[in-house]
Amino acid sequence: MRNTAARSAGSKSAASDEPTKPAGGAFPPTAPNASALPYAIRRTGLNLWGHVLFSVGFLAFAVFATFALVTGAQTLAARATMSAIVLVSLLAGALRIWRLKDPEVVLYADRLVRPGLFSAVALNRADIEGVSRTFKTRNGNLFTIVARPERGPNLSFNDWLRQDPVFAAWLAGPTAPTDPERKADMARVLADSRYGATRTQRSRRLKLARRVTLVFGIACAVVAAAVGLLDLPRPLALAAIAACLVIAAILVGVSRGLIVWRHGPWARPSTMAAFFPVVAVALHAWATIHLLDRDALANGSIAVGLTVFLVVSQLRFASSEPRLGYAIWMGAVSGLIAFGDGMFLNAVSTGHPEHAYAVRVWDKNVSHGRSVYYDLYLDAWGPMRAGAFSVPKRMFDAVHVGSKVCIDQYRGDLRSPWYDVRLCKPAQPPGTFPSRVEAG
Repeated sequence: MRNTAARSAGSKSAASDEPTKPAGGAFPPTAPNASALPYAIRRTGLNLWGHVLFSVGFLAFAVFATFALVTGAQTLAARATMSAIVLVSLLAGALRIWRLKDPEVVLYADRLVRPGLFSAVALNRADIEGVSRTFKTRNGNLFTIVARPERGPNLSFNDWLRQDPVFAAWLAGPTAPTDPERKADMARVLADSRYGATRTQRSRRLKLARRVTLVFGIACAVVAAAVGLLDLPRPLALAAIAACLVIAAILVGVSRGLIVWRHGPWARPSTMAAFFPVVAVALHAWATIHLLDRDALANGSIAVGLTVFLVVSQLRFASSEPRLGYAIWMGAVSGLIAFGDGMFLNAVSTGHPEHAYAVRVWDKNVSHGRSVYYDLYLDAWGPMRAGAFSVPKRMFDAVHVGSKVCIDQYRGDLRSPWYDVRLCKPAQPPGTFPSRVEAG
């Protein structure tokens, strides 16, 4: 892997210095390969292309948002939202490309400097406690340079940097634990007087917070199972989802930071379970809600979901290597969840349908694959052509070829038309539906 170096004269011979690992004691305040420094490591190869593609992703999303703005945004609010999305995507992509000029890290004899999103982060060798072994995370194989308490931030780097002989020699020193963030966070909690007068009281309060979040997580998991597997009334499902999010916010606020929102490598428990019902209702909506016009809802919900992801990922990967696969996977998941939640919110208040149809079933079929699909073949109705419509198994079993099903068409709370297929009431013989029911 090629690197560019800002070196003093006569320093080339030191580039091959072998790292030495003292058994213990303080981290050497001066690098053993000081004659090879300063030394800047820049992104090359796949690492460089990962950053370039990540930047292009922002710009491509800006093009998509621009297309949605021109073709799908009809109201002032929609145009303002999509315009903001275009602006954020363009700025994020431009910022990524502009930051490619910065090296991954710059090594000096007595310190290292890591360029950041807004400012560089420096860590003196005298303030280093040790260097952890390589450990696996969802962001790749990392190692952490652990700072002494209150002497600086812990800095995590991708393991590919250890392949550079100059950096490998610079890292010579005591070995630190691979979970420094958790231990450092535990030390901060036990030293914070907000959580008790003594270390024992603070430790007990932390254990209590963990029990509370465990019970809260179980409760939200039950809510997620209910909204995801049962056909609950949508207003009730919305209230249960909102309750999880509101209670999570209360726990975070009342605990004064002892409970946090996002799970991470620290000692404090999180309320991440509050988002389980949000994901569950999105999956349920994908399976049960039928949209007549996906474009307007898709442009808004997917754009918002992906923009949130892009902004968060820009901050998360501001000073580290983004894994392209992880970024693509998270972007796709965020968009699908946002679209599912948009479908759910669009169908919360059904009210009276705009149109109702009695439609004949002319065939039925069960399709087997990764999942089992129960399809009814219906005559043409309203804006839909004749074809197959997937329905729940209980409806599939209750309907016979030649009978009719009732289809209610709704305007949608988010102005995205959708329809619901249901069994017709027994008191209504075929062809004698109320005046609101239209022939299929």
